[in-house]
Amino acid sequence: MITALMNMSFYLAIDRLPLGTAVAIEFLGPIGVAAMGSRSLREGFSVLAALVGVLLIADVQLAAEPAGMAFALLAALFWAGYIVVGKRVALQGKPADSLAIGFTVAMVVTSPVLAYGIAGAHGGIPIPRILALGLLMGVLSNVIPYGLDQVILRRAGQSYFAVLLALLPLSATAIGVLVMHQIPSTPELLGILAIVVAVAARRDAPPGGNLAI
Repeated sequence: MITALMNMSFYLAIDRLPLGTAVAIEFLGPIGVAAMGSRSLREGFSVLAALVGVLLIADVQLAAEPAGMAFALLAALFWAGYIVVGKRVALQGKPADSLAIGFTVAMVVTSPVLAYGIAGAHGGIPIPRILALGLLMGVLSNVIPYGLDQVILRRAGQSYFAVLLALLPLSATAIGVLVMHQIPSTPELLGILAIVVAVAARRDAPPGGNLAI
């Protein structure tokens, strides 16, 4: 359910915000997980840098689309929950089975939303095509990445996993520019950079350390 709610919130956010901006705000979820229990100056700097990054981005978008900001922050909250729960699932004997069960439950619960979306589809798109596109999106945005997450989480602690996620704001901005022609402004770029720096500052554990937050 956490992954379903996280994805739904994220899709509602990118419908209202540029892709790179939405991902950067959502990235506060991993930042929060990494910052829990901060005791050193470097960890405090990580939290401060994340805060600066969000303020830079919010200054650009808040007046224009507060709903998009709200959905992105909601996605960040669910992402943090996913990392914490995902770590526990990864340490179980059969994480792939647990992941499959979770996806099945999420599919059943969100089926009414899917039915409503299909019924209200615009442009005369055939229903089989809508279902095919939904299946493709599910595989590319859920099955493959979350399956890889389980592999990584079994070998890394939550903090180190958050560091690896630092590539997402950069890749999302690049996709937004190349595919969606969304050119980020200078404050947005600085905000994204600050969030990436915040996570990089948390690189305080070896890849193989199973850290508990």
